Amino acid sequence: MAETNTGATAEAVGQLDESEELAKKIGEQMRRAKSDSADWRTLSRKCYDFAAGNQWSEEDQAILNEQRRPPVTFNRISRTLNAVIGLEVANRQEVRFIPRGNEDTGFNEMLTDAARWVRDQTDVEDEETESFGDLNICGMGWTETALDYDDDPDGLVTVTRCDPLEMFWDSSATRKNLQDSRWIARVSRMSSAEIKENWPEYEAGGKGVEWLDSEDEPHDASPPFYDNEEKPQGRTKDIEVVHYQWYERESYYRVKSGAGMVEFAPDRFNRIKDRLEESGLTWVEQKRRVYYYAYLIGDTVYEDGELAVQEGGFTLKAMTGMRDRNANSWFGLVAIMMDPQMWANKWLSQTMHIMNSNAKGGLMAETGAFADPKKAKRDWAKPDALIEMNPSGLEKVRERNAALFPQGVHELMKYAVDAISDTPGINQELMGLTGKEQPGVLESMRKQAGVTMLTVMFDSLRLYRKQQGRILAAFIRDYISDGRLIRVVGPEGQKYLPLMHDQVAMRYDTVIDEAPTSHNQKEKVMQILLHLAPVLMESGMPPPPPEVLEYLPVPESLMEKWLQKARPNPEQQQKQAQEKDQERQVLLAERQSKAELQKAQAMKAQAEAQKAMHDIQQPPAAQLPPGAEVQADMQMTREKAQIEAATDIEVARIRAVTAAEIERMKLAGSVPDENMLNNLQQIISNTDSQMQSINAALMSVTSAVAESQAAVAELQQPKTRTVKVLRDSNGDITGADILDERPGSSVSTTRAPGGDTTH
Repeated sequence: MAETNTGATAEAVGQLDESEELAKKIGEQMRRAKSDSADWRTLSRKCYDFAAGNQWSEEDQAILNEQRRPPVTFNRISRTLNAVIGLEVANRQEVRFIPRGNEDTGFNEMLTDAARWVRDQTDVEDEETESFGDLNICGMGWTETALDYDDDPDGLVTVTRCDPLEMFWDSSATRKNLQDSRWIARVSRMSSAEIKENWPEYEAGGKGVEWLDSEDEPHDASPPFYDNEEKPQGRTKDIEVVHYQWYERESYYRVKSGAGMVEFAPDRFNRIKDRLEESGLTWVEQKRRVYYYAYLIGDTVYEDGELAVQEGGFTLKAMTGMRDRNANSWFGLVAIMMDPQMWANKWLSQTMHIMNSNAKGGLMAETGAFADPKKAKRDWAKPDALIEMNPSGLEKVRERNAALFPQGVHELMKYAVDAISDTPGINQELMGLTGKEQPGVLESMRKQAGVTMLTVMFDSLRLYRKQQGRILAAFIRDYISDGRLIRVVGPEGQKYLPLMHDQVAMRYDTVIDEAPTSHNQKEKVMQILLHLAPVLMESGMPPPPPEVLEYLPVPESLMEKWLQKARPNPEQQQKQAQEKDQERQVLLAERQSKAELQKAQAMKAQAEAQKAMHDIQQPPAAQLPPGAEVQADMQMTREKAQIEAATDIEVARIRAVTAAEIERMKLAGSVPDENMLNNLQQIISNTDSQMQSINAALMSVTSAVAESQAAVAELQQPKTRTVKVLRDSNGDITGADILDERPGSSVSTTRAPGGDTTH
């Protein structure tokens, strides 16, 4: 008993040591990442201020207030950002999955439809658009893919936007979208109640480092309190929870067998290694990434394990902008627009200060120039006022000259304003602010040039969608494909189909395609159709199919009405199916008739072959056995009767089948039309004519056989011949002539002058 407790205690101590080592490792990496990204975080907070219109520092505002100068801000950065983000919204993209193996053909559509359904359920497009905005502001955008059971008890895949200033990553990563990062972490704030709900073993008061800077903490708006007053219940500071993800390279073995390559973990491979050697099988040791997660609160790890899905890498995904190689960080569009915006604000404020502080007119008058100085001051600006002056008063009054405005201030301010959009390469055409008339082709080319300047941002977004699509597909395959109904929109309209695990492709390629909901894509398709429609109508080609309607820039309600009209109703579909079934029956009957005709023709050819063989094998008359002609006649008569009977039976069967099919159509309510009846009658008449030609051929064959039999019979009958024998003068026979030949059995000889005649 004591040994058992000691073992359990040792195991618990080992687990505790392992947890402490993991917490120590996470703390060291987080401290290094925080130090390396400190400058980026400072710049990112400044970029968010500029995007929101807070473009004056506290020191500059204090100086301006002291000089009684207005801190003017015309936020043009926000306008440029909205144009870029709107460009992404107008060019939506979707993830499509293409299977790699032939056995997966057909499953990719189900996986693609399931991914589209999941993205619609959790508003993934909106979350990704917000992350794309973060990418353009601070140079990084983040999302997290997880399985949520709060809204759906069966589980639903969610993709949520993460605040970039909450993220930490491996500072040695240099590739786009942090593809080579060995770990990624997110620091989020949670209340004690939320932490206790997720990890009941949590105890408040633990030590730990605060990873988020004070600038990132929420503002405490609780009212102040005084010594004589009771301290109000202010906002409780939330606790930082570190969600840490990393991977480790672990060994595994692949064994080649008759069924292919089989994978084994190291412990299992060691158990069967001897048997594999005895069997003569070969294997290879390889490495692969295994992804893990852990939750750290303070200096304690409360939960850790393998990630829910291993395909696609970390569930925390990043989009990176333009890279600063020396600082090993990323920056967005706002970083290169801040200086022009700042100088535009300063020059505008300086111009207003000059205008406010310099003289704009007025008078300079000596004492005693006006009879009533107060009245003159009050009425000087009135056009109909009478200003009374003392003698020689006009000589004592002089107008003040307005100060000249500094030269070049307008040009400097205009240069700064234009540079706000010029530095990121976003021209006026891309923002739709062109103030001059120019050809549409030129404007389109300039707009495309502006899009090319933003390729870095959109390329990161495209790569992110491919990476996130692999994770989404793995979640769908392992957690969503449980038979639940998903909405699929196809040519027949929307319908709900069960998503089963065996319908999802196991191996696939991820492809990013422009979604039909993209506004720009709809405009492009509309322009193409406007040019093609007249040509197609003149050539007699049918209009575009219903699948093209979803690409047209029309309201959803109008599109749905068009699709309903384009789709055949159920009655029409049933009628079309019946007509197709009738056509198939007609074709089947025609094929059967042709087959029977070919069969009859084969029988005819067989009869002709039998006749030819009979002629060849017919023995001479002297060798024919008695009664042979009678047997041959009976054989031919029997074969002729069999062929005629088979022909009559086949014709009757074809007519009966055709009549039964017509009656079945009438009973089913689908009366065949006139053309179909004519086709059936034509088939029957063709069959009759073919059968008649076959019968005629058989009769000719039979008559020919009968003639041959008659000739044989004639050869078998005895004949009487009258022969004249020719002799020479010595009485020797030199020849003979046949004088006559008739049936008979007697033989006689007649001797005549000059020769003998023999019968």
